[in-house]
Amino acid sequence: MGVREEDVRTMKNPSSGNRRRFVARALACTGVLLAAAPAAKAVIIYGGTGINAPANTTAPVGYEDAWARVGSAGNGTGVYLGNGFVLTAAHVSINSQLVVDGVTYNAIGNSTILKNPNNSDTDLRLYRIAVGNTTPLFNVDPIAIAPTSLATNSVNKTEGVLIGTGVGQVELQPVAIPALSNAQGFTWAGSGTRAKRWAEAEIGSPTNIAAINGRTIDEAFSSQFKFFEGLDGAGALNDSGSPLFYLDGGVPTLAGLVHTVTRVDYTRVNDSTFFSDLAEYADQLIITPGDLDGDGGVGQGDLNLVLSHFGFNVTPGQVYLGDADGDGKVGIKDADFILSLWGNGYDQPIAQAIVPEPTSMLLLAAGALALTTRRRR
Repeated sequence: MGVREEDVRTMKNPSSGNRRRFVARALACTGVLLAAAPAAKAVIIYGGTGINAPANTTAPVGYEDAWARVGSAGNGTGVYLGNGFVLTAAHVSINSQLVVDGVTYNAIGNSTILKNPNNSDTDLRLYRIAVGNTTPLFNVDPIAIAPTSLATNSVNKTEGVLIGTGVGQVELQPVAIPALSNAQGFTWAGSGTRAKRWAEAEIGSPTNIAAINGRTIDEAFSSQFKFFEGLDGAGALNDSGSPLFYLDGGVPTLAGLVHTVTRVDYTRVNDSTFFSDLAEYADQLIITPGDLDGDGGVGQGDLNLVLSHFGFNVTPGQVYLGDADGDGKVGIKDADFILSLWGNGYDQPIAQAIVPEPTSMLLLAAGALALTTRRRR
């Protein structure tokens, strides 16, 4: 059972009064099928991704920073936001890691489910990974997220780049799909072709997404698969979590993540992919360097993590164990890093933050080290 034709037509040209009412009905079955499907699939790209077909497996010009942040998260895709935080769809099984360009980053701590404006759970999961100072992600700055929603009903859509980490289509060009009166489209290839790829996509009409595993996306937009208009792309089964970026003043900026598609098993030309509109959730995605305990700011809790593990060797990037600088050793450098950023991220000017005196900090650290030494004897 798929989305009805009249619903798809309405999604392309929704009125302000009905666009959120019909989507819940139209996508209910799609969400259930997506959540239940075990295979990992990915972006369908114009021109094909089979043998001797263009694969779009290197970063597109201008999106190099975006490309470097995207990796496979279990049976889906995740995007690295900075300071150890990764965002993906909540229904994705992350397998406790993110793999970016061959480098595996292990998950640490607990994940967080983001909230809709009405405080219900969304299909957005935020989790953290250990990022050591010798890994490619260590020096990646916090990501830029769309400041306002760009979803629109107008003809002039904002174009962007969709990056996924799964498989492509079987065919190199559209073929007739008998189940849809021979409409042109693609069936999806096997898991052996999984790779990171990109395609163009648009920030299209505003909508919402019905429950997937009990979680909805109340603020969303769709993107139509316009195969014949260039390097256009669409999400496929379990491409969930794949990010859509656009350029804002030359800076790759995150607009949304894939959550579901019009139908499963194949994609027809003019089908739609549905994204969370992350501008509407950006206040829950503030990334603050130096925030070790994940409360959004740099302060006493972060300092306590350093002091409580002072002098220990840990897995590089284990921020919950006080390794602020990612070298695997908790010590003075980590404390200095926290002090240099003290107050950042909180609702107060940095100048008003109560900063411990450096000499006091050193005494506290030395005391913690002495206590640790005594415990080890």
